[in-house]
Amino acid sequence: MVINHQNLINYNFVEKQKLNIGSGQRNWVNWLCYDELDAKGVTKIKFDENIKFPLKDNSISLFYSSHFFEHVSDEVVRRILSEIKRTGTPNALFVLKIPDFSWFLEQYRFSIKESMNDKGTEYVIWSWASKDIQDTFENRLAMMFCGYWNKEFGDHFSGRINFNSKKAFHGPPKLSSFELKEIFLLNKPHEIARNLVSHAFKDPDLKTFNHRNAWSENEITKLLSEFGFKTIDNCKQSICDKFIETIPDIENIRDWSAYYLFQIAK
Repeated sequence: MVINHQNLINYNFVEKQKLNIGSGQRNWVNWLCYDELDAKGVTKIKFDENIKFPLKDNSISLFYSSHFFEHVSDEVVRRILSEIKRTGTPNALFVLKIPDFSWFLEQYRFSIKESMNDKGTEYVIWSWASKDIQDTFENRLAMMFCGYWNKEFGDHFSGRINFNSKKAFHGPPKLSSFELKEIFLLNKPHEIARNLVSHAFKDPDLKTFNHRNAWSENEITKLLSEFGFKTIDNCKQSICDKFIETIPDIENIRDWSAYYLFQIAK
């Protein structure tokens, strides 16, 4: 039975199988949590082009992913969507939360520099000196679309970082202010990210990416529609209201997040 948009708020997921994809360090009751980290309550799984969820077909009723899709490539995202489609029950729901990349571009167009405060870059700017990259609006914005680190830096996600290394780097690809402005004029988050990633790959010191992908509302809904996902809601307030009792961190960093609710058609 297709779930009506109006009564979703009353839909009971307590007894149903739920999966958090790219969960980070989460130990949620009555949830499966998948991530590459070693953490209590988390099933360690490698997110690559060959990923296969250790689940039966048609077994999960609610999927959730928060600020994870932007960390992986198009190929991995497509593989994950295929696995959601395979393992989801008929009419299963998928709540997706990613940075609101269109909002960031709008803030940039209006030169609202404060929009880039407290977005994570402050913790790594100390390393930008190793590549003579300045702390500018353009570079902070570029890192939201594409950020990477080298071997000297350590590992961002585990917290094992070499703060004393003068060669450590975690930041955006090194481009001039003019080059970055030209890229941002594209005004298409997915194309912007792809362009910046291509420049990052030119750095022989690249170890791995932090952010490496981005989408506008049109881009992400079009992508999921290719896999048979129907967009039910894209209003953060109503999605938070619907899932406040089900998804523990649904309201985390909501101010600069884009929220989407999809239903899987089978």
